[in-house]
Amino acid sequence: NGGGDGGGLLMYGSPRADYELSISVKNEAGKPLANQKIIIRRLNEKMQPAEYTYYPFSCDTVITDSDGRYKGGLKTITMKHNLRAVVKEPIDTSLKPDSVNIEVKQIKKGDGAWYQGKFSGSAEIKLKKK
Repeated sequence: NGGGDGGGLLMYGSPRADYELSISVKNEAGKPLANQKIIIRRLNEKMQPAEYTYYPFSCDTVITDSDGRYKGGLKTITMKHNLRAVVKEPIDTSLKPDSVNIEVKQIKKGDGAWYQGKFSGSAEIKLKKK
């Protein structure tokens, strides 16, 4: 018996989801940009940014490897959301900031309770000259 309502199970927790992302950042010529910071934010149902400012925080910022790629998960987005990857401050200062939406696909079902499942998405950001 989990509660005082006649035997129903009470649960306490918060939603969570796993993400598997692959994001590459290159210049117009296709040269990978290593050590580039990428801010990852959630989008609303209309594929618009849920947040209108893109100041990086340590918990929503990832960094590309020597091949200009980020492969990994997210800790800060706990429910199923499409995402936006933002390069606000290009490592090559001759390039303009840019962003791209990432439509995620579910690759593992949730448990019907707090776990939302696992989601996968990929994107490429090509930065143009100023």
